[in-house]
Amino acid sequence: MADDYSFLDGAGPAGSGVKRLARSPLFYVCVVIGVIGVLGLCTIVGLSTALGVMDDDDDDGSGLYTCPASKIKQQYNPFYGGVHIEAEYEMESAGPRTVLANGTIWILADDDDVRPLTYADLVMENGKIVAVGHSVSRKDDDVIIQLNGRHVTPGLVDMHSHLGVYSYPVFFFKQKTAYEMTGPTLPQVRALDGLDPTDPAIPMIREGGVTTSVILPGSANVMGGEAAYVKLRLSDDVHDMLISNAPRALKMACGENPKRVYGSRNQTPGSRMGVAYMMRSRLYQAAQLKQEQEQWDCANSKKATSAPRPFNLELEPLVALLNNQTVLNVHCYEVQDIRMMLRTAEEFGIKVGAFHHAVEAWRLPDLLKAKDAAVAIFSYHWGFKMEAFDPSVRAPKILYDAGVKVALKSDHPVIFAKWLILEAAKAAHYGLPTAAALSAVTRVPANVIGLGSRVGTLEHGKEADVVVWDGHPLDLGTETYLVYIDGELVVDRRQVTTSVVPDSPAITSVIDGPCTSPSTSYAVTGVTVYPMTKDGSSFTQIPNGIITVTNGIVTCVGIDCTVPEEVDVYSFTDGGEAVPGFVHVGNYVGLQEVASEGSTQSGSVSYIAGSSATIRALDGIRFDSYKKKHMEASWAGGVTTLVAMPQGSALVLGLGTAFYGDPNSVSVDSVLVPMVPTNQTQENIVAMATPEVGDVSLHFVVGNNAKQSGTITSSIPGQFRELRKAFQTAAAGLASNQSSSDNQSPFALALLGSLPVVMHVQRGDDIASALRLSAEFGFRLIIMGGADAHTVLPLLSNAPHLLGVILSPARSTPGSVETWQATESTAWQLAAAGIKVGLAITDPGNVRNLRWEAGLALRNAQRHQSGGDSSGAPFDKLSALATVTSNVADMFGIQAGRIEVGAKANFVVFNGDALGLGANIGMLAFGNNVICN
Repeated sequence: MADDYSFLDGAGPAGSGVKRLARSPLFYVCVVIGVIGVLGLCTIVGLSTALGVMDDDDDDGSGLYTCPASKIKQQYNPFYGGVHIEAEYEMESAGPRTVLANGTIWILADDDDVRPLTYADLVMENGKIVAVGHSVSRKDDDVIIQLNGRHVTPGLVDMHSHLGVYSYPVFFFKQKTAYEMTGPTLPQVRALDGLDPTDPAIPMIREGGVTTSVILPGSANVMGGEAAYVKLRLSDDVHDMLISNAPRALKMACGENPKRVYGSRNQTPGSRMGVAYMMRSRLYQAAQLKQEQEQWDCANSKKATSAPRPFNLELEPLVALLNNQTVLNVHCYEVQDIRMMLRTAEEFGIKVGAFHHAVEAWRLPDLLKAKDAAVAIFSYHWGFKMEAFDPSVRAPKILYDAGVKVALKSDHPVIFAKWLILEAAKAAHYGLPTAAALSAVTRVPANVIGLGSRVGTLEHGKEADVVVWDGHPLDLGTETYLVYIDGELVVDRRQVTTSVVPDSPAITSVIDGPCTSPSTSYAVTGVTVYPMTKDGSSFTQIPNGIITVTNGIVTCVGIDCTVPEEVDVYSFTDGGEAVPGFVHVGNYVGLQEVASEGSTQSGSVSYIAGSSATIRALDGIRFDSYKKKHMEASWAGGVTTLVAMPQGSALVLGLGTAFYGDPNSVSVDSVLVPMVPTNQTQENIVAMATPEVGDVSLHFVVGNNAKQSGTITSSIPGQFRELRKAFQTAAAGLASNQSSSDNQSPFALALLGSLPVVMHVQRGDDIASALRLSAEFGFRLIIMGGADAHTVLPLLSNAPHLLGVILSPARSTPGSVETWQATESTAWQLAAAGIKVGLAITDPGNVRNLRWEAGLALRNAQRHQSGGDSSGAPFDKLSALATVTSNVADMFGIQAGRIEVGAKANFVVFNGDALGLGANIGMLAFGNNVICN
């Protein structure tokens, strides 16, 4: 029988007695009220339970459930998404009560704290600094470490790092962790969620004295996401690294990066206007949400709402920013970007914590001071793109003098964070006061990121993040001796560093002489001369020496030189050091101005078998390039001779050239460096087998960078096969006595010994293959790159045709697979094995600091030699000077790198140690011209 539903419309079964209410209005009213009540109650209970904001005791007695404001505000926990790192780790890891006795202690409490306490004690207990001073009480069970005057600073604070999200070695897919490039405004993503605590760079950076790092997302997006605050503790658990109760921090970016990334996809932003719009649009959405939340809070306080509090995970970080609960870090370079960001901040009532990079901030010191905006900058890193093209080496000092908060940072891996202290040292060289330079990597960044009450100074009660150095922390090459984090000893180098390095001497030498006009004939007196000529097998030096120049030619070098009465005399009253103008190889100074702007470059070479070998760097040198800033900067650093090769990474790059980098020259033809005359006989050279004027070397690139997809060069064996084939062809032509024009091919000239071959190669196995190829065909070889050269020392020292190794960069990082085995000791290890060594810099903007690379190599050698490593010949100051002067000149056979009678004047006089941070250039002599100060 069919079911009977007729009662639903009031016609109940016969005899059932059911009243017919269906047509009564009261029935409908009751049904509607009942349904609404049930649905409303279910909604309140369901959503409240889902959000975790309602318990049984939330009944206020009225019979209705409400959400107290104190609990609503916790419906989303902004601190690392609910990961609360309490103090247990710090307490568990804290070492025994320790007294660092008789140290030179930089407390750095404030801007007026400019001098250290000498021979004072610092006591650490339970992860905190409990005493600092001269009359510190000690306990019987204290661990006492005698420092013997060593310098002690707070642990370094790096407020801009990509450590752990750009892990070493950098792989293409792994580096994607640093940024999420699927949209221009993604404030909701977090560096924490991609941070690799096993990044091999972490222990290296910790060894450099960095104890606290702010890990920021990259700068591809207008809004890149939230930062993570970490300490570089001894743990492979990211939660152990996180700093308990740290502030929140957000990353934004102006300028070229976001507009390049999204403009190339035909997306917004494609311009600076678009960047500003995207920023303002997103902040406006957050402001609307903030207003809705405030309205809800108001209604909830009056129990006038039962709906959930408005929330949006994507906008939550921006709401926190609008509520002044987040430190804002903005990647900005140029003045218009800084202005735009300050304008936007004022529009939405937010505060910029710091402008990062800020290459042009030195132009706006008063504005930044008025807005209380800090800067987190490089000491000197510039020129790689247009918005980074207007720097000042004195930017930190200019900003500091104006009262701006100046922090120095690494942007690791842009600058290896292990070398953060060197950023402070360079800033001090260019005028930043000593205490301010130390504060720029300790107290100032700690204050800016919101941790100033806990780290950044050595005051009583602060967390015991402490670094003991093996010399003055701002001296070139100073390294850590001991590093503590929360009182735990995390770096102990007492077995490596056994000596205390004295402070650098103060600069006292002052030039006394005319500098108002060029001098064709002149003399320099009162200096120690390093002519880089040899007396037997050793380089000489001449204390209290004299150099005389007549018509731009050196006429005497010694202590008994007669100074003609009619010449200008430049006397260094308290001594100085005269060295040859430095010689640098590579990195395209003279061939490009801005790496990211093709119109400022000569252009990159593509490999074409049989053709690219004849491409000449000479044809790409530009003395009329846009502003010539790189050449001017190199000249200002005393780098007077440049060896350039064609741009690119093709297997066969072409022919290198050597020229004097005088930025006042009109064309390269007038400043080509002469070759050293050779004593070749007819037996080993055929008629006309000499290079064209200006060609000094033949350049190959072997390795990952030279892999050209779809060709035989896509593999390293294929690369060597191509080179071998080219040499075989050239050798066959020479053997058959073909025309002299064939004997002029670069490969033939290399076989005849007229051109050295420069092989740009990093890995030890590839260096071995290059040596094997050189032995097979007998060409003279220069290894350039050489990160793994120390791993094949026996092969290099026994290679019959090796001219030398140019380390490029001078200090490689283990940041790639090809440089994974790099060390900072390679230069002196090569020299100790009897191999000629040169040093180079891969960053064109940093060539002016070439001499400091030699100084760093010297300091590293001294440290190891004092520690008992006496293998090979000592690497002394003259050996270090040779790496940037005569050694390089000898490899290429050019007349440079020495101060010699009969040669063109080409030398630099420093008013102190030529390889140290404490000295400046007193004068530069080049031919008839003298430039002072």
